[in-house]
Amino acid sequence: MGYVEKVIQDIQDDDPKVRRKAVQILEVIENEKVLDPLIKALKDEDERVRGIAARALGKFEKDELAEHLIELLGDEHYFVRGCAADALGEIGSEEAVDHLVEVLREDKVWVQDETAKALIKISHPTGISALEDWLREG
Repeated sequence: MGYVEKVIQDIQDDDPKVRRKAVQILEVIENEKVLDPLIKALKDEDERVRGIAARALGKFEKDELAEHLIELLGDEHYFVRGCAADALGEIGSEEAVDHLVEVLREDKVWVQDETAKALIKISHPTGISALEDWLREG
């Protein structure tokens, strides 16, 4: 078994710390064979695993990953929502703009910041207009 395969196996470990480390390692391995394990990690019970997996998927810049990340914008934990917004910005997903606009109104400042950066990266007119309104509202 190779190193990447061992790390992929660690994503299923009982210990959330081991799963977090595994996802962090996969985040820097931009290889197609880590996509499915990262997508599965989006459903992990640990919010850090979900968030790191979301952020890692953004590095692949594949539009087809957007649907998985959009779903995470409604996650119960702010860390996951912020990481999902960041990843959607990295992908440049125009499909996510309306969802990101909704998240922009959320009460966690860090999530707002990540969402604003994502909308700027995507640069869709709807998102830019929403950002301008959000900034005026202060």
